[in-house]
Amino acid sequence: MENNTSIYINSMGCISSAGESVDDLWNSLIKQKDNSADVDLSSWPSKAKEFWADKEETPRACKFIPNTESVKTELVNNLVKSFDQMKIETPLKKLGIILASTKGIIEDFIWNEEKYRFFNNQNIDPLSPILESFINNISCRSLEENESELKHEIVKSICISNACASSHAAVYLANTWLKNNTCENVLILACDYIGPFIMTGFKTLKALTTSKVKPFDKNRDGLQLGEACGSLLLSTRPSVGKIQYKITSVDIENESFAVTRPSEEGRGLYNVVKNVIEKKKNKPNVIIAHGTATPTNDQIEYNVYSTLFNNSTVITATKWSVGHCLGASGLIDMIAACKILSTSKVFPIGNTAELEHENICPEKKMAPSILLNETIENMDINSVLISSLGFGGTHGALVLDKEIQN
Repeated sequence: MENNTSIYINSMGCISSAGESVDDLWNSLIKQKDNSADVDLSSWPSKAKEFWADKEETPRACKFIPNTESVKTELVNNLVKSFDQMKIETPLKKLGIILASTKGIIEDFIWNEEKYRFFNNQNIDPLSPILESFINNISCRSLEENESELKHEIVKSICISNACASSHAAVYLANTWLKNNTCENVLILACDYIGPFIMTGFKTLKALTTSKVKPFDKNRDGLQLGEACGSLLLSTRPSVGKIQYKITSVDIENESFAVTRPSEEGRGLYNVVKNVIEKKKNKPNVIIAHGTATPTNDQIEYNVYSTLFNNSTVITATKWSVGHCLGASGLIDMIAACKILSTSKVFPIGNTAELEHENICPEKKMAPSILLNETIENMDINSVLISSLGFGGTHGALVLDKEIQN
């Protein structure tokens, strides 16, 4: 029997290169601000510096405000900040916590032979220390001074790493926990840090742009990486407020085509998008595309969307503004989707100027339009699709609907 339990996003928070709040992220998207900047290499290991020394360009990324903390401290502190933005005033009962990340704290030990050997010998993964430290932090909170401790009842916790589809995979698992009544609330945490190991890896793959990120543009040439930490609180109970964000459907699939690219026909993405929209009476008004600005990703994405949607749907993306935040990218897109639903505004793809001829599928005259140049105001928006494509072949899609409470 199908479980028709509704799942809601009750609260959210995020830290990104755009700033230290959800509003900072939203304002950056609306104002079409590109948050990329040259990366400071001064603290990088010598091997990484040598790799970039003979490159014509300086590495660029969308990073947090620079600091001297360890990656673990940086990520945990920013996750706590994003959690605090949600202003949780009562203990969360039967709470599940899922951490989604691609690389976690790998930059803390990958360049140091002694630390690497310790992590390897102790069989410590790069994600679990973040989750453990976060749980220790929130378990020692008090609501107010001199008041009894705020003890959340944590019944399950787990780390998920499905590359850039990690946040979608986390929502998929949270959906299962909530519908099975394993948990009453699920806190999804997502984070990734951009350091020399990750930056050099993507450069070796020839995936990084030498200019700006221009999704679906005729002259696009790659992505820029970004950092983000975010929190979403999911529940089967609507939150207090007029507008509710309801996760209508979510799906993930691994098409097992290649480690670093989807199949040419976009088989996996097509399947998950089709699955999440097929039971809806009306298709989503807006698509927040993965939009990496790599030639392969953009072509496959648009071909899938133009097959399943018509020109009543508009396409936008976030990575041109805050970078590709790896495992946190899907969660950032979900937060942006909530703001789209609450404001009835859709932000454009800021850096894109000239759409690629093949990509706009002239043979499909009723295809969705890619939003450029100006924000759409006062659009009647009831539903947003968010998609993600990940290394390893795992792709995800979910639909977020708006409900108005009387």
